[in-house]
Amino acid sequence: MPEVFVSNHMKQQRNYTHYKRNKNRLGLGEKASKGDAYRAITAPSGQVEENSLVLVTRIKGRNMATTPQAQKILSDLGLRTINNAVFVRADKNHLKKLVQITEYVAYGYPSKKTVNDLIRKRGFLKKDDKKLAITDNVLIEELLGTDALGPMGCICIEDIIDSIWKCKEANIAPIFHGINKVLWPMQLGSLKETIEESNMAHEATGRDVRKKNTKTEKGGYIGFMGPAINDFVKPLI
Repeated sequence: MPEVFVSNHMKQQRNYTHYKRNKNRLGLGEKASKGDAYRAITAPSGQVEENSLVLVTRIKGRNMATTPQAQKILSDLGLRTINNAVFVRADKNHLKKLVQITEYVAYGYPSKKTVNDLIRKRGFLKKDDKKLAITDNVLIEELLGTDALGPMGCICIEDIIDSIWKCKEANIAPIFHGINKVLWPMQLGSLKETIEESNMAHEATGRDVRKKNTKTEKGGYIGFMGPAINDFVKPLI
């Protein structure tokens, strides 16, 4: 129907404005900070610790209404559909990407229990473009063992979990990147809420707005959640 195309076009234009604004802020921050744009444009309370482990989950953004620029970044991270989740090591490059797609994702610091539950319950490995469950140590050793990743490679699921959790360590970072190359993006369950739970009152107008369209600092789900990401994804695993 024509109304659908018009609606999607308007959403895409609005999202492009947000994307362009964030990119311009990064450009200005780059000049002001001489290389650390993320720190320059982000409030201290909302900053991610550099090189820390971050869980990123896509919570909104249908492809038809997503700008091509943001869609490319989401695709590069493995967040192709709503409720996809990935682990990211928060280096400067990834922090810039998070700023540009912040309208579509929630992210924060996962606990080791969350990492363990996600890998064991939602984790799959990629081999020859096939999605294979992480249940076979032979498969793990073939894709992530010493032949593939060197002497610190993984031979069991516990090694995968431990390497993801310790990705901040410089000697573990290459192992983490190797795991991410063969780890299939995790598909979480849908958020089940009543209308009252999914909506909140707008602070200025008092009208009901959806939490998935509202930033975390205003009580919604969009953006940096810190350790609260664990409570957010727990019912979705």
